Amino acid sequence: MRRVTFFVPIALAAVAAAALAPLASSTPIASDSDPHVVIGFHESFTGPSTLAGTWIMAGAVSDSGTRTEQLSIGPSQNGRDAAFTVVVDYQGSLGTFRLVGRGVLGPLGDRREAAEGTWEVAGGTGDYAGATGEGSFAATGEFATNDVIGTGEGVLRLAK
Repeated sequence: MRRVTFFVPIALAAVAAAALAPLASSTPIASDSDPHVVIGFHESFTGPSTLAGTWIMAGAVSDSGTRTEQLSIGPSQNGRDAAFTVVVDYQGSLGTFRLVGRGVLGPLGDRREAAEGTWEVAGGTGDYAGATGEGSFAATGEFATNDVIGTGEGVLRLAK
């Protein structure tokens, strides 16, 4: 049972989620015509339902930094996977922003679990103040190493 509790946080590890740029600059390049972003993240469990790690983002906005995640997992309806909600706080050189998401993870109890779902922007500071957006994410977690790696993509519209 520890495995289910331990790995559920991959959900957003969750949010999220996830660009594949080797180095992200701190220059906002938001565009009203194409607000698409990709976010990449790598994190580890800090508790049964919390994670912390790093992220990079490329596309309409280019930034990177640290992130923390709080996960809430619901009961399994079929014994194989479970629904979850997640709140992910991002800290970058342009400010902070929060994504909230929901999704499904599983297969429960396996050595490796996967999660996928959707996210939306729920606040921000600095260049992210007043931002809006939504998207999807996918992540995979590994029990043996305590690692969660994921990607997310969607739109991020800065208010500026």
